[in-house]
Amino acid sequence: MQRKRTKRHIGLEIAAGILLIGFGLLASAYLMEEPSTRMNINSPQARYERALRKKKPVFVFAHSTNCEACILMIDIVASVYPSFSEQVELIDIVVSEPDSRPLMADLNIRAIPVMIFVDSSVTTQTVVGPTSASHLRYILLNLSQNP
Repeated sequence: MQRKRTKRHIGLEIAAGILLIGFGLLASAYLMEEPSTRMNINSPQARYERALRKKKPVFVFAHSTNCEACILMIDIVASVYPSFSEQVELIDIVVSEPDSRPLMADLNIRAIPVMIFVDSSVTTQTVVGPTSASHLRYILLNLSQNP
């Protein structure tokens, strides 16, 4: 037995078709985006935003892996930061990585190495160029005690 199609059924079928076409268009637009424009949940930008939402102090360290001053600072950060890892979130930005570019643009990073310290009220302190381990320790201590 064939059921008679009513105007209501036809309207529902049309609405379902429109929804399917809409979802298909959205999915194809997403898949056609450049991968770098999609927010990776572990990208520096996403981690920075999460730390700010949690009101956790942030230490942004932007550097390359091949400049002398950067390599010096990588070693200093590696020796000093672990003592503050519970209190201060480190956002490590390697400038050659595409995921780093949005945060670099937001923070107006134009030179390396650069360290940007952000407290819970989003007040920033910036150090451009290499610094000593004792100076970095002093800044991180102040940041961790006065979030």
